[in-house]
Amino acid sequence: MTNEPEERTARYAVRFSAQADRDITTALLRLAEITGEAAALTWRNLLLTEAGTLAETPRRFAVDEQVSRRLQQETRRMLFRPSPTGAGYHIYYVIHEESPDGPRVMVLHVRHAARRPITREEARQIVANI
Repeated sequence: MTNEPEERTARYAVRFSAQADRDITTALLRLAEITGEAAALTWRNLLLTEAGTLAETPRRFAVDEQVSRRLQQETRRMLFRPSPTGAGYHIYYVIHEESPDGPRVMVLHVRHAARRPITREEARQIVANI
């Protein structure tokens, strides 16, 4: 045991943009039609819980260079797959070391992993909704 002070890691607030909220709601409604309301709500709760883990270690996911160029800011991508056989979703987010509420992770967009990459037009809409 040493007398060295413990190194503190920053805890980030995790926030969702209006676009990300709409993305989650759209996916929730689609899943409810396919799997039923209870399963869809479980999916949403798992997604929110998984996104919440970014509060501790937001840099554990790689920067998505193509999306970063399109959004004109360093954007990371987390893959959310609640079950090995279930569909995956990409959670796109940025890290702000300084914001009015301290260090923050802003989730910008949630997208089904099977969809094509974000287009320039979609990027403009995402940026407009930050």
